[in-house]
Amino acid sequence: MERDGIFLVGTVLGRIRREFPAADGKPTRYCITLALQTEDGLQRPERWSDTPSPSDIPARGDRIVLPIALTYYHGKGGTGVRMAWGDRTRGEEF
Repeated sequence: MERDGIFLVGTVLGRIRREFPAADGKPTRYCITLALQTEDGLQRPERWSDTPSPSDIPARGDRIVLPIALTYYHGKGGTGVRMAWGDRTRGEEF
């Protein structure tokens, strides 16, 4: 199968999980960031998850090909970009 899109290729050096407790009875969310050593340097793709340890998180030391999506944002410091990976289901197809 031929692949399309944007990919990061490298070795997983580390993983960081940040917890964001929600108010008003909503569930806690987690932001999981990988430290991925690529030929061009250290990259930090991230994803949001409803569970603290999704089953598809690569282990430290794994060499991976990671499909990513670029997400642009505007903040106080100007325009930036995030590299998002993982399940991109954001709603229901109709």
